[in-house]
This record gives sequence, C-alpha cells and structure tokens, in this order.
Amino acid sequence: DFVTNLATLAEGSLNAGLKAYFEPPNETWNFQYVGTNNGQLREQARYPSLNPVQAYCEWIGRTCSHLGESVHDVFGGDTSRSAVVCAFQAFGGINASTQRRLDAGDYVSEGGTPASDWATHVCFANYWSAAYYNTATETTLAATYAGGGEAGDAALTTYVQSSTLAGTFSLPTLLTHGQDFYGLAVTYDKRLCFYEGGYSPDFGGGAEVTAIRSDSRLHPLMETYELQNMN
Repeated sequence: DFVTNLATLAEGSLNAGLKAYFEPPNETWNFQYVGTNNGQLREQARYPSLNPVQAYCEWIGRTCSHLGESVHDVFGGDTSRSAVVCAFQAFGGINASTQRRLDAGDYVSEGGTPASDWATHVCFANYWSAAYYNTATETTLAATYAGGGEAGDAALTTYVQSSTLAGTFSLPTLLTHGQDFYGLAVTYDKRLCFYEGGYSPDFGGGAEVTAIRSDSRLHPLMETYELQNMN
C-alpha cells in the first residue's frame, strides 16, 4: 500500500498549482543500487531466459505499471496535478530490451497492463563529459595542466573544448540520444523530461587526471556548454 498511501498524502497536501511526480526506483540500470539487482533477480526468477538488461527493464515496466495505476486511481487521472515518470539510461540507447520499461511484454502476457498506459513522461539523464574523457589524450593534457603556466591553461581549455567533439559521452552524442528519446516520447504520446544530468566527469585515474576533470567544471566555457545542453 506504500504507493497508494504516498499518492494519497500528496493528493491531499498539494498546494494549488503544484504537481506531484512519481517514479519507480532510481537508476534501475546502475548496479550500485539495490533496485537494479532486485529487479534483475525477480524477473529472471519468473523468466530465466531473460538477460540482465531485459530482466531489470521488464521489472521497471511491471513496477511502473503498478505505480502508475495506483497514482491514476488516487488522483482520478488528473495529470494536471500528478505525473508518472518512466526513466531510461541515455547512453543505454533505445532497443527492444530497454523498451520493456514501457511495454513490459512478459508482464502484459500475464494479464497486466503496460507501463505506457499509465506513465505520463519519458525521462533520461542528460549527463555529458569531455570527448577526451578516459582517453590517452586526457592523460597527456592532465600532465601538461599539472605543470601549470600558460601551457597548463591551454591544456585545460583544449580538454574542455573537446566536449563539442564526437565522443562516447560528449555533447554531440548526447544530442543524438536526446533526439532519439524525443522520438520515443512522441511515439508513445508522452512528455519528455530530464533528471539530474549536466557535466559529470567521474573522478579517478590518478591525481593529475582527477585535477583536470575537477577544474574543468569551473572553466568559463562551461556556462556556454551547459546552456547548449539544456537547449
């Protein structure tokens, strides 16, 4: 009864003009979180042939359906005051496995309803980083930056500017993913939203690499790139 009770509390407590957003467990693709492990194991117990991605995505589809139906019932389907968010990992892409989050094919085969019947929003995390992130070029630039002076400043700028180059987590790649998820939202007649996101270089790789990643966040170009990301 947790979701129903929470939705009831929200419905009775919301100030005028506010909307309550409900979402299944956070980042159910990240195995640092219990939800991903729990979802994978539960669905593989039901359907042993599922691989890990299919399993935790199917579980989110099942969970989002339960959550969405409960919220719908409590709010009487009033989407001006409530929203149900189905989240995706941007860099996991869209494919038959990840679309289980909306379709929940195995759950539907049991007589359940797809999450797409209840979710109002498709969401993805718009994280990004420099194209040189986690490359040999990053290591070289980090060493130059550690030496300081004009050469160090130039190395930092070069590192930050690589955010606009093609790369695994760079801005152009994120834009492509954004267009893909916009298409997914249109296909399912959902709103598109984002959570967390922004420039997010994970630290690590030694002191010099950590320093250039950390200090890159404060570079003046970051304001321009963050606006590009949001737009």
